[in-house]
Amino acid sequence: MAHDQSITQETEKNSSNKTWEQALNEKSQSLNREGVNQPASNSHKAKGVELLLDKILQTSIRLPMLEITFDRFVRINSTSLRNYTADNVDVEIESMKTERFGDCLSRIGAPSMFSVFKVIEWDNFCILAFDSTMIYAFVEVLFGGRKTPPSLKVEGRPFTSIENSVVKSITEIVLHDLSLAFNPVTSANFQLDRVETNPKFAMIVRPEDVAIVLNLKITMDTRSGNIHIILPYTTIEPVKKILSKPYIGERGSKDPNWTRHFENEIGKATVTIKVSLDGMPAGLKNVAELKVGKTIMLDKMVGADWDIKLNETIISAGQPGKSGDKLAIQLNDSINLERYKK
Repeated sequence: MAHDQSITQETEKNSSNKTWEQALNEKSQSLNREGVNQPASNSHKAKGVELLLDKILQTSIRLPMLEITFDRFVRINSTSLRNYTADNVDVEIESMKTERFGDCLSRIGAPSMFSVFKVIEWDNFCILAFDSTMIYAFVEVLFGGRKTPPSLKVEGRPFTSIENSVVKSITEIVLHDLSLAFNPVTSANFQLDRVETNPKFAMIVRPEDVAIVLNLKITMDTRSGNIHIILPYTTIEPVKKILSKPYIGERGSKDPNWTRHFENEIGKATVTIKVSLDGMPAGLKNVAELKVGKTIMLDKMVGADWDIKLNETIISAGQPGKSGDKLAIQLNDSINLERYKK
């Protein structure tokens, strides 16, 4: 118990100067090192704490905007794949979780294809992984396979050039849709870098690094398979603050309730409108000589429009007159700030 407390205290002391990802990785590495050549009881303790850390990976960081982005992506991608395959395609999210990068690639296993792509704005890489069942399903649909194909047996053979081309085409579609989904949140352009068939060559980060994994299930009639989008935390670090914000609607979207509320509140505001008779330049000597009965000559001609001002800004013009017992002014022009701008 004291051993676990010392590990926790040491981690808390160092975490203030490190990112959350580094702290989790170093804590995991520390446990792995100390679990080697330890007595069985200590080894069980280390495994228990490591399981606890795995649970922390699942719950410690929430990215609401990323979840909304993935939901939007699924809707967009379903339409794109239907148009591409001319078939009924259904894309759904099976799970979205946090796990270590190496564990994720091991879980996907082989044979699979890994499309490594770069996020230009974030200057880092992500992975789009296709399992073999998904690849064969796309090939069957695109090249006129039977509606009810027999269960495909994985042969352990390398993928053909046709299968490689299909994966590249699907990858381009997915990356385009992913860019569209991210656009309301933050600018992100995804560019295919390479396609690998060996997980070892798809190691874009360290195996112990943490990643967000979106597991998608794609169904085409009786065929189905999985695609996995793997985003290492180091990749999304530049936009983590944006993705951590609560969902407040898409940029540019309008809520009619809020629009009406603002219109009502603005309509209740009061302003002071002034009518200007214009003036004339006068020296200080002339001002000092002013007295009762003195006539001041203005620059404005008789019959000329008077300026109507709001906050010292001319907004219109009109002719003076009388309404009942009060002076009034009749507008000769509509409110037009651009016309009277000087």
